Amino acid sequence: MGHPAISAEAAIPEPFKVLNGTTLHRASGLAHLTAVTLDDGDEEECWMARVTLIFAVLMVVLGEAGYVGTGSLHKTALIPVWFGLALGLFGFLALRAKSEKARMTMMHINVTIGLLGFLGAAVEAIRGYVSANAQGHAPDMIALGSKLTMAVLMGIYVAMCVRSFIAVRRARQA
Repeated sequence: MGHPAISAEAAIPEPFKVLNGTTLHRASGLAHLTAVTLDDGDEEECWMARVTLIFAVLMVVLGEAGYVGTGSLHKTALIPVWFGLALGLFGFLALRAKSEKARMTMMHINVTIGLLGFLGAAVEAIRGYVSANAQGHAPDMIALGSKLTMAVLMGIYVAMCVRSFIAVRRARQA
């Protein structure tokens, strides 16, 4: 039978072991760990990998909404779907990784996908806005909104990943 998810700092034993045997101590806020070995050997998976799956679903929904919102005319509105599928694939692989190193690799791939998504969406939003204004007409607000939403979501995701990576590193050094 599965263990309940770690939902509060108080639920984290002090100190506790990570899969590679390193002893960690509770950091401020929720523990940002790649995997925790529980007493009976089961693993509590990385919360950032689960967050990745949430962002993957958000990207798919955003892409579908943008595609429908543009009258299903512009296939480029589906770009967030591809980012969502990539995040979902590597997020799933991170959850199923058998070693901490494999999990870390999958999460680093995910943060790279997130960074590329952020940069691409932000640059395209700015480019589209400037281009429309230079031509003397209003930008397509659905496309602009979709690009800005993707940029914001991917920016938040990247920031969360970076904070998690920093917290894990600090916990290991403590």
